Amino acid sequence: MVKYLVFAIMLLCTLGMNSQIVYQTEYQSIADVKVYVTDFQTNADLIVYKAPFQSYPGVNQNEGVWYFTAYQTIADKIIYFTPFQTNADLIVYYTDIQTSAGWQNQQKRGLMSGD
Repeated sequence: MVKYLVFAIMLLCTLGMNSQIVYQTEYQSIADVKVYVTDFQTNADLIVYKAPFQSYPGVNQNEGVWYFTAYQTIADKIIYFTPFQTNADLIVYYTDIQTSAGWQNQQKRGLMSGD
């Protein structure tokens, strides 16, 4: 009973928030998007800023501001980090500066949209 109550509270909290919530899976078969992390900003399709909390401003604008959750059930996207760039749908580079986040390859934008 408590488990369902906690889930219901989490769900209600996320419905009112404007957030692109990402869940990292260990299983490629359930992922929405396969992601490769590059060390070079110029190679990235998307520059990502990791939001420190779920309701962080700018999250879910599909502009590279991601909040990582521990709960798959509340995620907007399930991602799998692949060790091989050739196996990736999306190549990302992490930044510590929120204003640097954004798409470098607009053709891949649909991978992270809710559509």
